[in-house]
Amino acid sequence: MEQIVNEDTNDADYWRKLAIEQQAEIKRLSLYAKLADEYGLSIFFDCFVDRNEALGVCVGHCDPVLALDAIENLKAAAHTRQRRPAHGLSDLKKAEQREQGKNKMNFEGFGKIARWSRNITITEKIDGTNACIFIGENGEFLTASRTRWITPADDNYGFSKWAHENKDDLLSLGVGKHFGEWWGEGIQRRYDQNKKRFSLFNTSKWSAVRPECCDVVPIIYNGVLDEKAVSSAIEILRTNGSVAAPGFMRPEGIVIWHEAACKYFKKTLEKDEEPKSVAERHGHTTKL
Repeated sequence: MEQIVNEDTNDADYWRKLAIEQQAEIKRLSLYAKLADEYGLSIFFDCFVDRNEALGVCVGHCDPVLALDAIENLKAAAHTRQRRPAHGLSDLKKAEQREQGKNKMNFEGFGKIARWSRNITITEKIDGTNACIFIGENGEFLTASRTRWITPADDNYGFSKWAHENKDDLLSLGVGKHFGEWWGEGIQRRYDQNKKRFSLFNTSKWSAVRPECCDVVPIIYNGVLDEKAVSSAIEILRTNGSVAAPGFMRPEGIVIWHEAACKYFKKTLEKDEEPKSVAERHGHTTKL
């Protein structure tokens, strides 16, 4: 009968001493113990041609206590088990990577930093209430405020009711979310309007071509970012009044869209240095 272990390694004390020496790598040993339990001890016969080497792997990569039992099982099985075709290490490696991945956080890289001196679009900031129309790929038609879905029965200043009454026209906006300001009669500054209006925010997409029931926030400046352009836009509104509602002399401010950063910024004509919450407490602005 074939001798599968060397004479000097056939003593239980030798294996016990070797197993104890692995305590410093207990985390890695515990991982391989789980793999051995999941795949069965025969995986080591498949992965290593030399059965003596297989015994060493069990000692080195299993929990020390489990290793002692594993060795005895391997010794007994070695005389009766037919050697299987080798699977290679791929399955074992994949299992190890899956197990290790359970304890890893999802990696989030640091995003690219946009260049400051890029195009901006300055529009009038209208004091109304934020509104959204959602059109799904399967024809869904939904309406929302800034913070929730709304319906004609649970509305926000009548926007959902208006949107559903104009659904056929609004469907021409196409699939996606379409944000804008719902403003005018009975909403915030009112702008001396005798009706409510919906002004879309996306000036690069909507201008003269748009649903007849919609407006678009008016553009005051479009070009490379320039502090003078920002100051000038504020002064235009301060001097001439609202562009969206000509003749209304208390416009709120401006919105600045930075194309490279894909982000909106705002400046108000009054108390721009104060946080909105502070300005509201002082009565300088109305809560949306």
